[in-house]
Amino acid sequence: MDKSDVCLYNIDMEAITGPLHVRRGEKTYCKPTWHWINPVPMFDGYLFWIILDGHGRVKTESAEYEISRGDCLIMRMWEHVEGTHDPAHPLVVPWLHFEYDTAPRLAPPHPREHRRIANITFIAELAERAIARLHERHHDEADVWMRAIMLEIARGDAATAERRDVWAERIDALRLRMHEEPAGIDIGACARDYGCTTDHLIRVFKRATGVTPVDYLVRERVERAKDLLLYSSHSVDEIAGLLGYSDIYYFSRQFKERTGSSPTAFRKPRDRA
Repeated sequence: MDKSDVCLYNIDMEAITGPLHVRRGEKTYCKPTWHWINPVPMFDGYLFWIILDGHGRVKTESAEYEISRGDCLIMRMWEHVEGTHDPAHPLVVPWLHFEYDTAPRLAPPHPREHRRIANITFIAELAERAIARLHERHHDEADVWMRAIMLEIARGDAATAERRDVWAERIDALRLRMHEEPAGIDIGACARDYGCTTDHLIRVFKRATGVTPVDYLVRERVERAKDLLLYSSHSVDEIAGLLGYSDIYYFSRQFKERTGSSPTAFRKPRDRA
């Protein structure tokens, strides 16, 4: 898993987009026997890859990535990096090695190592323009196209961070609703309200909380049931109904799975007091 999915840096576009200089670049059609190891410390700066075809794997000092069409990598060349691929599906990779005017190891924020690119055709076209200008010895123009790539990537990362902020607010609001009204939550309806599929909502919710929305909702219902069993005079049937259960046996089974006792057994200590 890309660790940047968990922690996004605060994007400073000016720092990320320049000034920089392209040192070398090519569009590589990897041979079936291809296996790459970054020859530390031969190079400094960063190595940009955009994957146009094939399947492979890249391992850096911080993470390991399965890569295929649409993956973009910006690797730190002063670190150990290894790349392999499936010989039956060789990689096609336009790549550019570039450096910033400042010492690269001291130029925060470092670009994120990995992301998926939706507008891959556009980014690939920019990369191939930079490569062509480099081969024509128009180094200043190659630098301009590389800065355009980095600007486009930075804007995409900023949009991704903004979307994640929106989803963080939505998940927090949904968790609060589950706590306050556990009987009245319909996950499918929530997904429609958010303009997404139920599967997408489940994935985002689980990524944020570690559990699915249904598991979280059941936990809230069981916690509310415990309070009602201890501090109300409602019958077990009534409590099940208040919490949205039409089947008391299903309610009892879920309660016992999470507390180790049936609702009736859980209430008994209070009855004996």
